[in-house]
Amino acid sequence: MELENELNENKLKNIQILKLANEIVRHLDGTIKVTCCKSAKDRTGMSVTLEEVRFVFEFLQFDKHLHSHLFQTMLDTLRRNGTRIENVRKNIGAKKYAFNYLCLLTFPMEFRPPLGTYSNVES
Repeated sequence: MELENELNENKLKNIQILKLANEIVRHLDGTIKVTCCKSAKDRTGMSVTLEEVRFVFEFLQFDKHLHSHLFQTMLDTLRRNGTRIENVRKNIGAKKYAFNYLCLLTFPMEFRPPLGTYSNVES
């Protein structure tokens, strides 16, 4: 019902739909999940790292609000040093997600890369 409500919302960027869909797949013991943007590196990297941290928090039974600083630290660490930034480097030759500042202003906070990890590079 919650997913249906979100689908009917008139929001420009409703990431709650993605979160709920991921949750549904997880509860169905889904082992395969696909998240992809145009080149499978920038927005995909933000989505995959968010899901990884959410999974760790759920597994360790951490409270996202109580441990919000740890949640953000884990996100930033994965986005700076994890496999997704290596994928970016292999694609464009630089460890920089292809986002410009104005684009990032429209992103929900959980989808924003850490400072210094993005630039207006060609993807």
